[in-house]
Amino acid sequence: MKKPNNNKPSGSGKQQRAHPIQGSKEFTIIQHLLLGSSLHRFEAEALADHYLHSTISIIARKYGLEIPRKMAQVSTRFDSTTSVMRYWFNKSDIVIIFRHHKDWSIQRLPM
Repeated sequence: MKKPNNNKPSGSGKQQRAHPIQGSKEFTIIQHLLLGSSLHRFEAEALADHYLHSTISIIARKYGLEIPRKMAQVSTRFDSTTSVMRYWFNKSDIVIIFRHHKDWSIQRLPM
């Protein structure tokens, strides 16, 4: 006789949520990029995101986005430079985001 499968399904409900929660890291980064700004890891610190590369990866997978990126040189507080990845949304990414959030508009992004 087979035992019933009582294992929990893979991924929690939180991971499977289709819409970012207002005030979350994911929401904050999407909002910032929708305003036409680009972002690198040190700028993301001011938005309370200490692992920008992971947040970008999650957003890209969840919504099927391209999220263009390029290496950039930034100054450090030690009078030198370091390489960082800079991210931004292209037009197709913006279209996809607004398909997921029909109630959003560029003029009235949720704050």
